[in-house]
Amino acid sequence: MTNEASIIERLRGSFPVMPTPFHDDQSLDLDGLSAVIDRVLDRGIKGLTLLGSSAEAAYLTADERTQVLRHAVQRVNGRATLLVGVIQVGPLPAVEEAKRFRDLGEFETSSSFSAVGLSLSRTR
Repeated sequence: MTNEASIIERLRGSFPVMPTPFHDDQSLDLDGLSAVIDRVLDRGIKGLTLLGSSAEAAYLTADERTQVLRHAVQRVNGRATLLVGVIQVGPLPAVEEAKRFRDLGEFETSSSFSAVGLSLSRTR
């Protein structure tokens, strides 16, 4: 199977968007994220979307987005394909964040990201 065919195969199916749970003090609830990930994967889903563009990801700091992604990569541990949103204003910050996310996937586990979705917006 070619690399392109492999990527297409890994992107086949449903990729539900994972919420980013918070504690009452607005800190990340990574145990809650683990519970959501496990619940979805236990039902046979083979792909997850993290840090989607129409939810809380735009309001997280860069460190919080990295924490969410690092935690999810470790929790998934190769059991599913991760589709990760990159939410930035403008192409240069988006490319930098995409590179940071790509590098995170390369050294955390044997999991790798099959795709990184770029959501670009322009301000005037």
